Amino acid sequence: MDYFLTEQQKEIKNLTRTIAEEQVLPVRAELDEKEEFPWEIMKILADAGLFGVYIPEEYGGLGGGLLDLCLVVEELSRVCSGIAVSYAASGLGTFPLLEYGTDEQRKKYLPDIASGRKLAAFGLTEADAGSDPGGIKATAQKTDKGYIINGTKQFITNGGDAEVYTVIALTDKTKGPRGASAFIVEKDTPGFTFGRKYHQSGGDGLYPHHEAPGSLPPRFGRPGAGSGAGGSGGGYRLRQEAYPVRPPHLRPAGGTADAGGDGDEGGGGAGAGLFHLPDGGQRY
Repeated sequence: MDYFLTEQQKEIKNLTRTIAEEQVLPVRAELDEKEEFPWEIMKILADAGLFGVYIPEEYGGLGGGLLDLCLVVEELSRVCSGIAVSYAASGLGTFPLLEYGTDEQRKKYLPDIASGRKLAAFGLTEADAGSDPGGIKATAQKTDKGYIINGTKQFITNGGDAEVYTVIALTDKTKGPRGASAFIVEKDTPGFTFGRKYHQSGGDGLYPHHEAPGSLPPRFGRPGAGSGAGGSGGGYRLRQEAYPVRPPHLRPAGGTADAGGDGDEGGGGAGAGLFHLPDGGQRY
């Protein structure tokens, strides 16, 4: 049903379906077999303006919202859930910045994400902590020059391919998950490394999962200098906000089901710092 969609949303839905059927369908099996990141498809989506559907116009987007993002994910997932999740994961890494980042951070990162020049990713999962922030062990230690983050993240969708990462780390271990904070980390930050790629079965090409062992980015952010580092401990609440905003990750299942019903065949520049969800900002 699309009777409640705006004209722009209908155009987004139809455009994405066309791209999925004409550009993605012919190459999805090859991408899945080779486990290659679908850069050519990402470029096509970027050229069509689809990475900016949920980003405000002032930052180069189309000014839509979460529904617009879900429409794109749903149409992509009718053909290839792997590409749909890679696209959606960029949104998952972007929403914390969009909702809780400073204006300076938004101006720095959102235009490139909206244009598709850079992908984003969300760094929460660890070996002993799936999507559970209460189990994370990565830490962020405040120094006179910023923060030093140490830890390992794994199964990070778009890991190694994204340029901008929202990373959750503990700034106060005594508070448990309430002591977690969120950081913006750029791919070329010294000490931020990527390990082996995981081979997978099924999922229609969920290929961009990497492990990032060792030290995550040392010294980034400028507390008290517009980095949004006025407080910490908001990462847990931010995560609780970001994952309910996670319909982009859940939509592929709906899109795949729709496809079945339609008769388709199956199938360096340091980061800008810490940002946090202010007290009282929860929306449940």
